[in-house]
Amino acid sequence: MFGSDVIDKKVWHFQLSVNKLYVPDCNSSSTLLTVPKNFTYEYFLKNAVDLPNTAKMQLFNLGTYLRKTYDAFLGSLLLGDTMEMRTTEFSVSIIAGELINAGLWPPVESQIWKEDLLWQPIPFIYDAAEDDTLLLGTLCPNFEYETNKVLMEHKLTMAQTKLLNYLNNEGKVKITNPIEVALLYFSIENSNELNQRQPDWLMKVFPSENMLNLTLTAYDLLSKTIVQKRLNGGSIIKTIIKHSKDKINGILSSDRKINIYSGDDRNLAGVLKVLKIPFYEIPHVGGALIFELFVEENKYFIKINYYTGINNEAIPYTLDGCDLFCPIEKFSELVADILVEDKESPCSSMMKMTDKENIASYGASAAVSLTSQTLFIAFSLISYHVIINILYQYRNSKFIAT
Repeated sequence: MFGSDVIDKKVWHFQLSVNKLYVPDCNSSSTLLTVPKNFTYEYFLKNAVDLPNTAKMQLFNLGTYLRKTYDAFLGSLLLGDTMEMRTTEFSVSIIAGELINAGLWPPVESQIWKEDLLWQPIPFIYDAAEDDTLLLGTLCPNFEYETNKVLMEHKLTMAQTKLLNYLNNEGKVKITNPIEVALLYFSIENSNELNQRQPDWLMKVFPSENMLNLTLTAYDLLSKTIVQKRLNGGSIIKTIIKHSKDKINGILSSDRKINIYSGDDRNLAGVLKVLKIPFYEIPHVGGALIFELFVEENKYFIKINYYTGINNEAIPYTLDGCDLFCPIEKFSELVADILVEDKESPCSSMMKMTDKENIASYGASAAVSLTSQTLFIAFSLISYHVIINILYQYRNSKFIAT
């Protein structure tokens, strides 16, 4: 369908990029890991204030990759409404967005304000956490209610139960489920980036396949029901589709070319679960899930790429039931159950879904096998990512802003 001039058919770009959810004592000068006492997602979000330098460089490199890949489309000057960078209200998400911007938009020409500092301040936006159902839907009371129900139904294997008992007895940490194990897992990974030594009791179980599998299981448990999927990942997909249609219909600003969302591992995992895209490894910092909108003979298509963050590798994803270039109408059909319109906020309205609907949803997803996967999309609740949407319009094989 698309020839060699496929890049000339691109209409828009949207990206969810990857960064880890970092532990509160990320800046600790201690040579020994201090195990967090509070293993809740909200605690990690609120109290992490910085990233290791290695992570900062990887996020900056994501920005330079985007610059190199989309340079001709974006243009070198950042003008007006060309880009929207959306973060959460929390520090690590904001820092990640700023680092990507630094690599993506080095100042040129009149935007250079200091010759030896090729950086420029770039606006970003966010909603207050209590209102942010786009990137922080997992903090909604409805999501927590659903997740608690799922955890009560989940059965651990004998090996997993043994690991939890070991962590509680030897490590003196109160960990009761895979979601908390995931937070511990990333705490250990964070300490490795800081060259900290783990306590002896931790070194006996990390790294291990059992701990990795439990971490990956956490992502499955966060996407079992329709309510969970709508609040985690579904809201992002819904926004991508809406923005794409707004671009097609001339509603979105004619200057807009790229949207970038700086979220976390739950966002990425949630999006992949909604799209039924398998993932098998913890994502690398600086990875990104990229959605592109193409036009061919007045028909519009969405293409998805996963930028791994390693060696500038980008992997195209083909959805079940669709081609690599998926017609936007078909793309919408594939996620129709997630796109139900609600007049009220998802946080307040989702509880109205019947138990029968949720049980059916849970039963269908429970058949999915729990494989040892980890990824920017599957960062067991502790990694920051970004979703990027880019807007393009070309006519007669020549670029024109729309």
